[in-house]
Amino acid sequence: MAVTLNYSWQNVAGHDVSFGSGAKISFWIDAKLNSQNSTTNKSVVDTRLTTTIYGQASGSGYSFWLTGSNGTSGSTVWTYENETVLTGQVTITHNADGRKSSTLSGGASNSYLGFNFNFSGDIVLPRIPKAPTTSSLSSTNLTRNSVDLSFTVIDNGGANITSASISLYEDSNLTQLKETKNGMSSTFGGLKSNRSYWAIGTAINSAGSGNTPKLQIDLEGSIIRIFLDGEWKDALLYVKSQDEWKELMPYIKVNDEWKDGI
Repeated sequence: MAVTLNYSWQNVAGHDVSFGSGAKISFWIDAKLNSQNSTTNKSVVDTRLTTTIYGQASGSGYSFWLTGSNGTSGSTVWTYENETVLTGQVTITHNADGRKSSTLSGGASNSYLGFNFNFSGDIVLPRIPKAPTTSSLSSTNLTRNSVDLSFTVIDNGGANITSASISLYEDSNLTQLKETKNGMSSTFGGLKSNRSYWAIGTAINSAGSGNTPKLQIDLEGSIIRIFLDGEWKDALLYVKSQDEWKELMPYIKVNDEWKDGI
């Protein structure tokens, strides 16, 4: 089972070597989190290889290795004791979502005692916080002058959501802000019929902000609209005469010419 690291030493893996004399050497890979960097999306992990001896054991031609360490070896006699044999440090790059698991490995050999082995253990690193991921905005209860908007947080990015809001704009470039309301569900009223608005939702945590895709909201009106000469116009205020659309009021026709009726 993978070990979730923190800032204290934890045993990640172990391996025993036993001898006919009743002696036994237990080898351990330990690890702890040293630091995390949200900018580089990396963690630094400290490692160590330790031994615990039961009885007595020694022999020439030794070698030790460990993730994050250069290892050590020699041809002389090594006497095994309760000690830290190696220390190391490894930098691990996290996935784009801030999560990461990895494997630490080590091993030992001794020519005289006749053993040579590798062993390993899996670790899970604490998630490096990322900006939240949100759903799309949902619009309900659409009327001629109001709409209910809502969204949800799909992934909080590994950190608590500290605030959320929905902003409503009068232009598609999101430069003409009409209103911002706190929360992930709000009703926007007092809107003009026969026009469009645009909205985005925002959720914020310690790592940054996550926005919903932009949503266009088209409000209906009490007057029928037609698309004329490249723009939407009120159909009830126009009349077609001699293949030309004219405003019905306040125009009057005098001597075959349309003039202002006022």
